[in-house]
Amino acid sequence: MKVKKMLYLCKMFYRRKIILALLQIFEGQIEKISLQKLLFLFTKRQTKAEYDFIPYFFGCYSYSANADLTAMVSKGMLSETANYFTKVDTTDYIKTLKEEDRTLLQEIKLHYGNMTVNALMKHTYLHFPYWAINSKKAKEILSPGQLDKVNNSRPKGNKTVLFTIGYEGISLEEYLNRLLKNDIKF
Repeated sequence: MKVKKMLYLCKMFYRRKIILALLQIFEGQIEKISLQKLLFLFTKRQTKAEYDFIPYFFGCYSYSANADLTAMVSKGMLSETANYFTKVDTTDYIKTLKEEDRTLLQEIKLHYGNMTVNALMKHTYLHFPYWAINSKKAKEILSPGQLDKVNNSRPKGNKTVLFTIGYEGISLEEYLNRLLKNDIKF
């Protein structure tokens, strides 16, 4: 049984180990929206981000992270409720990360560990306004001036232009961001 688990850990996507280590460092449970924000803040500090994000209903969102979370729930590594993800697996995933990423996780915990969901959303909206352009919560948690900063981050254009865009070798989120940043409409 231990050999089988070790083989699985070796094959597991590194990015999934990051999510599991993030949950571990936050005592095993994180609210779903907070998890996306914490993971976003973590990847913004990485030399090469493990996840890409798009502007979504509650700010930065990663389809890839969501797919990984869903897979880990189905494998019994995590449990999920309407609002939370909880780490079920008892493996010490922090030890499986690169030293640089372990340090980044500690910094994330130190800087953002006591923030509420709304505080995390507000922080990401203020420091990364582009990722808040589609937020349903921005009007509730930002002042009018702060909301202007978000609105000014929205790509603007009203010309009819034909675009071609490469997609090979990039994530879904990166592809969607290319479309959004170039104000591509269908």
